[in-house]
Amino acid sequence: MVDHNYGGCTIFFRKSFSYCITRLKSCSTHFCALLLQLLNFSNQQIVSILIVNVYLPTNYSTDESSIIFRETIAEFEGFLLTQSYNHVIIAGDFNVDFAKVSPNCTILESFMQAFDLIRGDTCSDISFTYRRDDHQSYSWVDHVICSSAIQNAINNIMSVDSVDNFSDHLPVFFTLNCSVLSTQLRPISISQRNSTSTKINWSKITEDDICNFQYLLQHNLPLFFSSAHTCIDPHCSVHKDNIDRFCHQLLLAIDLAANACFPKILSRKACRVPGWNDKARSFRQKAILWDRIWKECG
Repeated sequence: MVDHNYGGCTIFFRKSFSYCITRLKSCSTHFCALLLQLLNFSNQQIVSILIVNVYLPTNYSTDESSIIFRETIAEFEGFLLTQSYNHVIIAGDFNVDFAKVSPNCTILESFMQAFDLIRGDTCSDISFTYRRDDHQSYSWVDHVICSSAIQNAINNIMSVDSVDNFSDHLPVFFTLNCSVLSTQLRPISISQRNSTSTKINWSKITEDDICNFQYLLQHNLPLFFSSAHTCIDPHCSVHKDNIDRFCHQLLLAIDLAANACFPKILSRKACRVPGWNDKARSFRQKAILWDRIWKECG
């Protein structure tokens, strides 16, 4: 949970999904993120989806609020540039209504274009997500934004206006269709996926790690069953290719489950740089901001 003003940012997920989810640390109070890794066994490809919940600064129609919004977007850009992922889904309170012309809207649209992002909620029936207490003002400021390549995987987007909701914002729901997404994966080799880690730290494995490992294998092992497992001919050449392929996929599943569920022995390169967060990070983010302003001014 990241507190900010009257609200905050948080992402909840089922504990049974922890084997494929990595929680990412952020120094910002305006967003939180996690990394979801999925495997398509049919083509042995792994996809990493960065899921982000945002709560961007409010637009007070002043120069100061626009500067704060721009700095927050620059901070978010810096965060995205340091992450390794294939696609990204960003959802939450953007405090931007795309139907209204504003400096913040221009800044957000420029950011989306730079990272090849599109709105995933344009085909929904949502008319507003924010309603002022006096019911005299309505706006659509809560959005779902995603990589253009996975637009078809974002489905059933809707808002719910319920008497049980005491907030001035309506909750926004959507589903991620993994079956659609599996046809659009980009290949990532095992060596690339393990480039930021080293050997498994066997002494640090807990009972929860073992349970997650077993759950992942039990979830994926049925995909290997075929008529080959009923063949009793030791010299059969018909099923040889199938057996070899299934054996390779089995080893891949074990490797994925172990790397996803078991702790690693961090290499020196993965260690934190002393003083980076409290000394250098802010200067880098400001440099990104002013470089963007300089380019926009020609």
